Amino acid sequence: MTLMWLVSLILFLLAGTVMAWPLFHPAAKPFLDHPEGWDGFNEQDALLEAMSELDLDRATGKISEEAYQARKRAYHFAYQRFTGKPTGGR
Repeated sequence: MTLMWLVSLILFLLAGTVMAWPLFHPAAKPFLDHPEGWDGFNEQDALLEAMSELDLDRATGKISEEAYQARKRAYHFAYQRFTGKPTGGR
């Protein structure tokens, strides 16, 4: 019985080490370190995601063409104001 517990403990520790190894690997460092004050939110990425979802909503018929055009203009304007770069849309 004791041998079974010892083997179980060794296997548990081995599995934990294998699962945690990527967290301590040097290649993971850029993903774990964030600049001071970083909250995980990027407005530029959020706008691009919203534009992508808008295209999907139009393709699936969830919104009308008029609503699509209005939102698309608003998103493009916000993106240009935020980044100073055009989005490539019309």
